[in-house]
Amino acid sequence: MDTAAWVALAVAVIALLGVLAAQTITLFNESRRRRDELTKLVRDDGTKLMMEFYKFSEFATRNQAAKKSADSSWYEAHATQWDLVSPELPSLAARLAGRGKHRTVILSFIDGIRLIPTSHHLEVGLGQTERDDYREISWWAFETAAAWLRGERVPRHARRIARRLRKIERKVDAHYRREDAYKSDAKVPTGVVRKAYNKSMLKLRESIRSRVVEPVRKFWLYLFAE
Repeated sequence: MDTAAWVALAVAVIALLGVLAAQTITLFNESRRRRDELTKLVRDDGTKLMMEFYKFSEFATRNQAAKKSADSSWYEAHATQWDLVSPELPSLAARLAGRGKHRTVILSFIDGIRLIPTSHHLEVGLGQTERDDYREISWWAFETAAAWLRGERVPRHARRIARRLRKIERKVDAHYRREDAYKSDAKVPTGVVRKAYNKSMLKLRESIRSRVVEPVRKFWLYLFAE
């Protein structure tokens, strides 16, 4: 090949490399733009999640409709407010990707708020009253979402509350499994003696919980509640 051919080949190679470099830069910029847009959307969802918990915490703090736990209007007000904000919260929490356990903790808080009436009915609630639980859980859910937005770890107290809520959920599930077992002929022997034994053990456990465990727990919370 003569010199002109080599020069033409070199020019063609350089042009091809230039086109490849331009395409690579374009693809990189497009990928970065899409990633930035996705990050903004996720952060917007995280901000919305944070503010929904904040508003619910403020609602629980302001709501003085009933100071007696037996007042049905108090329960209806919280149930109605929670029904308004809760459907979208799991999907928003699912977007909290990244390091840490923010998503898991917030999902535990969502389940915990849903179980507040049942857990206090069974005397296994987080705090002394339902109102305390609504305020504390929603506030620490807000703090956890805020920590995710700041790039910080889940607050230590929020992790402790999430662990306690998971234990409460297991207790509630175990209670209803026992009730289902006693009501199911397929799972409970039909013998008269066995039925009497099962019922007496159930009453004994409930008596121990209400007369021993619950007073001790309330006294402990009275002395050391945060």
